[in-house]
Amino acid sequence: MSNLSTIVSFLESKGLSKNAIAGVLGNLNVESGLNPSASNPNEGAIGIAQWEDGKSGSAGRRSALRRYAAAHGTTETDLNAQLGFLWQEMEQRGTVAELQRASSPGEAAALFDQHFEVSSGAARTQRVQGANQYAASGSLASASSTGNLSATDAVPTLSPQQRASAIKQGAGDLYSLALAIPELHQLLNNAITTGQTASEFQNAVENSQWYRQHSDAVREAIVLKQSDPATYQKNLRQAEATVNGVAQQLGVTPGTELVGIATRYMAEGWTQDQLLQFFQKAHVAWNMQGGAAGQAMLQMKQAAADYGVPVTDAAYGIWAKNIATGAATLDNFKQRMIQDASSIYPGLAQQLAGGQTTKQLADPYVSTMSQLLELDPNTIKWSTDPLIKRALQTPVTASAGAGAKPAPGGQAAQPPGTTPLWQFEQQLRQDPRWQYTDNAKSATASLLTQLGKDWGMAS
Repeated sequence: MSNLSTIVSFLESKGLSKNAIAGVLGNLNVESGLNPSASNPNEGAIGIAQWEDGKSGSAGRRSALRRYAAAHGTTETDLNAQLGFLWQEMEQRGTVAELQRASSPGEAAALFDQHFEVSSGAARTQRVQGANQYAASGSLASASSTGNLSATDAVPTLSPQQRASAIKQGAGDLYSLALAIPELHQLLNNAITTGQTASEFQNAVENSQWYRQHSDAVREAIVLKQSDPATYQKNLRQAEATVNGVAQQLGVTPGTELVGIATRYMAEGWTQDQLLQFFQKAHVAWNMQGGAAGQAMLQMKQAAADYGVPVTDAAYGIWAKNIATGAATLDNFKQRMIQDASSIYPGLAQQLAGGQTTKQLADPYVSTMSQLLELDPNTIKWSTDPLIKRALQTPVTASAGAGAKPAPGGQAAQPPGTTPLWQFEQQLRQDPRWQYTDNAKSATASLLTQLGKDWGMAS
């Protein structure tokens, strides 16, 4: 999936109009060419929107992007992290509402430049033209919108689909390869958008860095197809079977890009490790319900639940992909959970480092709450219950007296960093639910009986 398609799909999912999406794209193309790794060393800017810190080196938008990416288990150059951060900033700055009111792609581009990018305006005309070109290119054909596009540029005679079909027929194997190689895919999108012929696209490919590095292998594959098509097809089918088998093991669902991946696997003579590395980095569809990724997802969710650490779906997806392809391990994820749990529950850090989980350390509190408040322990969500969470996070001390259990030095004995169980019991008896339990009624009856005896009113 190209950067353009990923960005468009993301903005569509947020409900932006076609005008708004075109306006955003016109700006991002000027800023970075839609490249999440684009950087400007002179300004210290990075990413599709060229986020940067303060001129004096003070923390700013780029630092905020780094923190956002780290919180989601990835880096500042990850496209998905940049899109999530982009949307967060757009909402915070009120840009979303402004863009939705734009009556044309050009107006949306100008609003985004003025209120989000806050540029000097020198390239505003280029941003507006870019928005109009995206609107007319057909790239936003599936975008949901409350209004129609009113691009000023004329729509080309051939539709993007017709141009793509013409390039596919003329470029042959290079078209399939382009679907699997990011650099070539960008060239293909450019060819379709600008109306290049198949020969022009082939020329662009042959001048690309990728082709110069792999031209011999690609030529051999293409020559084989022409000289011995039966052997070529046999090799391609075998490559497709290998790619599909590995994809299923990982939990990847290859779509139309399967032929391109298999062609590249065959032409470049990939090893198994190289194929795994490709899937780890490529924008392909992952089925998190099956394969190694699905298994990793289940294990990670159990670990997160055991340590009481919240994890976003995006972070789960990145971790699952990395674990499935060998770029990370489940133990790496567990260590991250221990680290995060130690931050949430600092009083438990030593026990967590020693191998216990937060859930195990919370069990005595769950058991006490279950018994005193007469609750089914399975219904007690310890990681979100405010009483248990506070008990695990708050060291409560009390002087001997006022019901406290004395310890040497006149202080109540307690594990470091947590509330002692006897004090937790006192807190539970102050909970409104306590008065309705049989335990409370029994305690009250026992107290009255004892008072009667003390006052000589009962034997």
